[in-house]
Order: sequence, then C-alpha cells, then structure tokens
Amino acid sequence: MIAGCPVACSNTTSLPEIAGDAAVTFDPTRTDEIAAALLRLALDAGLRAELVAARQRRCPLFSARFSALKTLSVYHQVFDGFYDAGRTERASDDPSVRPPHSR
Repeated sequence: MIAGCPVACSNTTSLPEIAGDAAVTFDPTRTDEIAAALLRLALDAGLRAELVAARQRRCPLFSARFSALKTLSVYHQVFDGFYDAGRTERASDDPSVRPPHSR
C-alpha cells in the first residue's frame, strides 16, 4: 500500500484489518480466488483507482506519529487509572521516572 499500488492480499491473519477497504482479499488456500483477485486488479481500472484512493486514507493510520499518539493515550489511561485508584503517591513524584528534561 505504501508504494501507491493496488493491493490483493490474503483474507487471513491481520491483513484484512490492516488493508481495510484498500485491498482486494482472497482465501490463500484457493488458487481460483487468488487468480480472480489478480484478474480483477489487472482488468478493472476503476477498482485500481478506488484502491489507491482508499490507500491514501488508510496509510496515516499506520504512521509512526499516529502509533506514538495511540501509545501515549494508553499510558495516560493507565496513569489516570492508577492515580484515581486512591494512590497517595504519584509516579511523577519519583525522580527516577520523570522525563530527563525535568530532573
């Protein structure tokens, strides 16, 4: 997807979740489905254009920035849950866990 090309991929594991509507999927154990998916991509210019456009919408969901923001959000939730659970000390009061610039 990152190359801007239309994609055909397996409908197993996490590939359908990652590809979303930006790929034609097929059962990897069925050669007739693989062939049909590749044939669709080869013959249908409109489908190829739709998949490339869908790829442009999906790729930002897998950027390093987006992943970092989602991870940070989880850390905030864990910290808030810990702090809201009635703890008397906050992790940020411990100098060993403070960011380097605040020491």
